[in-house]
Amino acid sequence: MLIGKSSRSSRPPGEVPGGVVVLGSRRRLGAALRLLEVGLWGVALAAVGYVGYVVLDRVAYEARQASRLGELFRPPAAVVAPVVVTRQRPEHGELIGRLEIPGAGISVIVAAGTDALTLRRGVGHIDGTALPGEPGNVGLAGHRDTVFRGLREVRPADRILLVTADGSFEYEVESLETVTPERGDVLDPSPHPTLTLVTCYPFDFIGPAPLRFIVRAREVARRPSP
Repeated sequence: MLIGKSSRSSRPPGEVPGGVVVLGSRRRLGAALRLLEVGLWGVALAAVGYVGYVVLDRVAYEARQASRLGELFRPPAAVVAPVVVTRQRPEHGELIGRLEIPGAGISVIVAAGTDALTLRRGVGHIDGTALPGEPGNVGLAGHRDTVFRGLREVRPADRILLVTADGSFEYEVESLETVTPERGDVLDPSPHPTLTLVTCYPFDFIGPAPLRFIVRAREVARRPSP
C-alpha cells in the first residue's frame, strides 16, 4: 500500500551531496593556482632580467670610463712636481677616477655625485667634500651589496689607491668604525689630506641598513699621472 514518497534521496550510492559544486570549486582553485604560478614565474624572470641588465650596464660603464680615464692621462712631466688639483668642480656623473683597494679586492670607477644611477654603476664622490689632490677630506660612497662589499675585508694599515687624470693618490687606512646615519661629522674637513669611505652596515642586513660603515685613511703619497 502506497503511504507517501520516500524521505530518502534518489542519488546513486556513493555520490557526494553537492558534488557538482565541489568539483567546480576545485577547478576554480586549480585555475587560480596555475595563474599564480605563471605570475610568480613572470616576476622571477623579470627580476633575473633586471639583475642581468644592471650587471651588464655596470660592466659596460666600467669599460667606457676606464678607456676615458686612460685618454685623460697627461704625458709625464720632465720634472716630478707636487700634484695640485685646479680644475672646476665636476658635474654629477662626470668621471673622477678609479678606486683600488687590493686587500679588499676592490677596483671600481669613481664618478661625481651620489645619485641612484651613479651608485648603481660604481662609487660616488660626495658633494661638498674635497676632490683628490685638494686639501681636506675626500668623501666617497658606495653600496654595501655591490661595489663596496669588499670593505668588510679592510684592515688598518691597508693601502688604498685613487687614480685620477690629475695624478695617483695613495692612502693608508687609519680607522674603521660604525656610526648612525646622522653622524655627518665623519665628512668634516681635515687638516691633513684624508679619504673617507662610506657604506651601509651591517653588510648582510636585509632591507635598509640602520648604520654606516666608515673607513678613514690618510694620504701618504701622491704621484703625477703616468
